[in-house]
Amino acid sequence: KINTLVIIQSTVPPGTCERILYPEMQKIFKARGFDQNKALLSHSYERVMPGKYWLNSVINSYRVYSGINKEAAMKCRKFFSKVINTKKYPLIKLQNTNSSELSKVLENSYRAVNIAFIEEWSRFSEDIGVDLYDVLKAIKTRDTHNNIRYPGFGVGGYCLTKDPLFGKIGSKQIFNLKNHNFLFSSNAIKINNNMPLVSVDKIVKYFNGSIKSKKILLLGASYREDVEDTRFSPSEVFYKEVKRLGAKIDVYDPLINFWNEIKLKCLDRIPLNNNYDIVLLAVKHKQFQKIVFNHTTFKKKKLLVFDSNNILSKKQVKLIKDNINFKYMSIGRG
Repeated sequence: KINTLVIIQSTVPPGTCERILYPEMQKIFKARGFDQNKALLSHSYERVMPGKYWLNSVINSYRVYSGINKEAAMKCRKFFSKVINTKKYPLIKLQNTNSSELSKVLENSYRAVNIAFIEEWSRFSEDIGVDLYDVLKAIKTRDTHNNIRYPGFGVGGYCLTKDPLFGKIGSKQIFNLKNHNFLFSSNAIKINNNMPLVSVDKIVKYFNGSIKSKKILLLGASYREDVEDTRFSPSEVFYKEVKRLGAKIDVYDPLINFWNEIKLKCLDRIPLNNNYDIVLLAVKHKQFQKIVFNHTTFKKKKLLVFDSNNILSKKQVKLIKDNINFKYMSIGRG
């Protein structure tokens, strides 16, 4: 319809609006007898945090926008001025849709590369007996480094698992440029995809090379804390690998009854009469910070508690370490 603004909020490769969507809109306008230059297209990507603060993160955050032409940009600004708290978070206009698209891809790629960078330092810290969490807290006191990432179990969701590849896709498939390989972004994806396998390897090593028939309780199936979303969850990578190695695994996630991606019914609670050899904490759900680690909760005399995501409180860790029959291991701590 003429004078109707189309706003793309999805993360797309740079060049998508200008070179793919806008020409298609112009073709449609021409076929309908409209002025092709009246097609209005803008790009304004989301910066939202899944979970209970989702709406707040939409309203109270800086919004970047651009338009395919001046009129589209003006209408986009007018629209978001009615939605965003612009008094505290002024709208940020970029010169064209290529800039706005690149902004979102670069933003997410930076985060993914940061995570991958910390991953290699986690392995080194563990091997030399250093608690990397303490080190990073010290580094974060410097203003220029306060957004450095922490170690973790893995990267999931629908953004960081794919977005760093969009620069390469836009370069080669949209702009037809052959000299941009995006090595950091591409390698970050590979490193982050393999992160859950580090926890698998450490567990296998602890059990002298085999976890066949070992009973595992995986705590957390979603891709991040306090959300129900299991898309591209690192827990899925872990689950499939330990199954392949012959382990028996149950999954408990207080927010998920049925795990669609692997067609699994999750436990509705931690079983009272359990006999687990391994409890692996994968997701920082607030409910997991209330678990009491003793022989009332877990019956096995020899139990490995593996905190892969800095989930347990100091009190919980002390309780585990004070029990001579429990073994505590974690990611990022030597």
